[in-house]
Parts: sequence; structure tokens; C-alpha cells
Amino acid sequence: MLFTAIFTNPIQRLAKDVSKIEAANYSLNDTKLSIYSTQKSNEVHSLSRTIQAMLTRINEQFKALEQGDKQRKELLTHLSHDLRTPLASLQGFLEVLNQSGDKLSAQEQQEYLQVSLNNCGQLKQLIEQIFELAHLENGEISINKETFNLGELIYDCIAKFSLAVEKKGINLSVEPEICDFPVIADIAKLERVLSNLVDNAIRHTPRDGSIAVRVKRGDDNQLFVQVSDTGVGIKHEELNAIFDPHYQASNSNKAGRQQGGLGLAICRGLLKLMDSEINVQSELGKGTMFSFNLPQKKA
Repeated sequence: MLFTAIFTNPIQRLAKDVSKIEAANYSLNDTKLSIYSTQKSNEVHSLSRTIQAMLTRINEQFKALEQGDKQRKELLTHLSHDLRTPLASLQGFLEVLNQSGDKLSAQEQQEYLQVSLNNCGQLKQLIEQIFELAHLENGEISINKETFNLGELIYDCIAKFSLAVEKKGINLSVEPEICDFPVIADIAKLERVLSNLVDNAIRHTPRDGSIAVRVKRGDDNQLFVQVSDTGVGIKHEELNAIFDPHYQASNSNKAGRQQGGLGLAICRGLLKLMDSEINVQSELGKGTMFSFNLPQKKA
């Protein structure tokens, strides 16, 4: 009897444990399980510990899936809000123009049209970012590397933001001014990265602030590109999270935080495809600097 109990008791306890887990839908929260001795080396105790470890792993996987599903739902919720906001504004201004356009002055009509165009631009940018991020996550973006002049690309890129920086009184500079560096990269993808970083800097830099795009030589034939601003800065504990699209979307409307929407997540993904890595340094209330490396073409 004693010999039988040595083998049957652990099996009975294990069966009860499995029933508890099944009844709790594989959740170990608040579920008390048996403790199996690690000192006993017989096969029944070993099997019991193995199965319990498997149940623990299953529970961890369920939690991870639930968390991922929660994050995806939060992302969709906030993206829907971000889409509706400019869309509602656009609809409102167009309705006014349609119903009462003849009662508005020429200047008022122009202002309403300009606001409508701005909202269209916001919608277009967000939709493009959503699709681009989806393509990145699905591995559907290819890289076509070529040799080109980095300085020419930088100046072409910042030219698009001349009106935006002028409106806010921001000084946007390139250092060194004569930026003649041949690099090897995907020119279209790199332009996207630079545009996202400069746009992010403009949105979070106050009036009369400054933004600088710097290129520095490093070791091993590497160039380092830096985009720095005198903006609101980022809390130290949040630096590792700002490239997460779920984090960005869920915190994009919180006052006092530097947010890049989906742009920073896209920057990280594109640079990774080009064998580069984006880094960030920031001090709250003083500014932020993003940097990444590029291989320079050998002379």
C-alpha cells in the first residue's frame, strides 16, 4: 500500500492541478497548485514538475498574447481617433464653405480652405504612416542601396520644411554647411527617415527655438547623422519606449510629452533594414538629439 501511495498520490495531485488549470481557463492567477519536491528523483515526481512547468509556460504565453491583443486594440482605437480629428475638422470647414461661402469674405474663404488643406495633409501623412508601418512589420519593404551625396539629400529634405520653421520662428541649420559626404544607402528610405526626424523636431520645438542637422565622421569609415532640437525633451524612463508604435499612439495626446506618432517607429524599422541603428539622448525641458550611422563610400 505504501509503495502504491508513493506513485499514486503525486498523480492524483497532478490530476487535480490540471483540472484546476482547465477550470480557470489556463490562468494561474489565484490558483493554488501542489508543490512537488525537487529532492525526489522518481519519474512520477519528475513528470509532475515537468507538466507543471509546461502549464506555467502556457499561462505566460496566454498573457503575452492577451497583452499583444490589448496593445493592438489600443493602437487601433487611438489611430481611429487621430484619423477622425482632422476628418471632422475638414468636414466642418467644407460644410461652412458649401452652405455659407457666399457670406464669407475672400480672406475668410481662403483661411477656411487653408485649414481644410492642412487637415488633408494630416490625414494623408497618418494614412501613409499606417501603411508603411504595416509593410515594415510584414517584411514587405526592400532596400536598394546606392551611392549619393548626403549633403544634397539633407538640403533637399529640409527645404520642404522652410515654411513650417519660418512660421514658428525656428532656426533650422545644417552643420557643416558644406556637407559633401558620399554615402551608401537607400536614398528614398533615408529621405523618409530625415523627414520624420525633422518633422518631429519642428512639432516639439517652441517658437524661436533651434534645430540642427549635423554630420560627423566616426571610426571604421562611418558617418553619424544627428538631428537635435531645443524642444520639450523626453523623460529618461521613456527613452526606450518612444520607438514603440503602441506607446506612441496611446500617449500622443498627453500634454508635455514629445511624441512622434508612428514616425519614430518607422525610422527605426527603415534604418534597421539599412544595417543602421537609431539612438536618442534627451534632457527634459532642454531638447532631444536623435542620431544614426551610415557607411561612407571609400575614396
